[in-house]
Amino acid sequence: MFQGSSTRLSIPLYRRLFSAPSLFAMLLFFSALVVEFRYNLIEHIAGAYLSWHNSERKKLGRIWEHDIKANKAREVINQYVAENESEEHAATTYNNLAELISFISRKEVASLSAEQFTNLYLTIPPEERSKLLTPQEAFRLRHFSNWYRTFVSLSNNEVQLIFVDTSNLILREVNIDFDTFANLQSSFDKVLKGRLEAFSTFRNRLYSREVYFSGIYRLPEDATASFLNHASDFLKWGKNFTRVGIADVADNGTIEVAYEVKNKKGKYRLYVESLKDHYILDLIYYLDTEATANLLDDAR
Repeated sequence: MFQGSSTRLSIPLYRRLFSAPSLFAMLLFFSALVVEFRYNLIEHIAGAYLSWHNSERKKLGRIWEHDIKANKAREVINQYVAENESEEHAATTYNNLAELISFISRKEVASLSAEQFTNLYLTIPPEERSKLLTPQEAFRLRHFSNWYRTFVSLSNNEVQLIFVDTSNLILREVNIDFDTFANLQSSFDKVLKGRLEAFSTFRNRLYSREVYFSGIYRLPEDATASFLNHASDFLKWGKNFTRVGIADVADNGTIEVAYEVKNKKGKYRLYVESLKDHYILDLIYYLDTEATANLLDDAR
């Protein structure tokens, strides 16, 4: 009884599973799976929907910020290209960083070919080059990319260098503080941060710029020239060049002289050079004589 009843129930179920509508439905289902695995239709449909739905939403997040920065960078590059083509800045050559700095200080954008920039880079002392580009980075740009030229500009006391390829696509961007950039090729022996009083070497002999120059021009002409190796720097610094400190110890026949200069941010730098001690001793005599005379005048 139970066995026959079970057989009668299973026959309709079997027929329903393998009936024409069921087989057709299964065929459609497996066909849809094959099409999805082959063409990713659901993914494309979902992406199209999200793109349409989000088209007017506020764009936030790192990805959008990256796209915005990239678009701005492309606009800047296009502007630089247009300026250099119209004004023919590309024909300008720079023999050293000082000439390049002079150019960008006029709010101009300099354009250097890859070869020009490489030659300029090699004029920087080896120990200073990594502040701009490491030798490995420079080598990779020169020999393993389609580097075509570099745009150099100055804004808000910061130097920006943009390296682009032949299609003006950005390969690398470097931002460096103006003072650091200006000192990469410094002909001074060293550059120190701070004021003269902070260094025991100089604090015992401090002179105003005016007194220092007055003492220099009281020396014989050949001696005066030795103190003006950096006359162009003195002119460039102008009133930001405030004081001079002279070391109270000699080293191998030379004595260090430090020039105190105030930068645009109100911070001080000391530019130090070494001069022959016999010239310095004569200068100190005049400077101390001048200082003593000034004290006597004040006492009167």
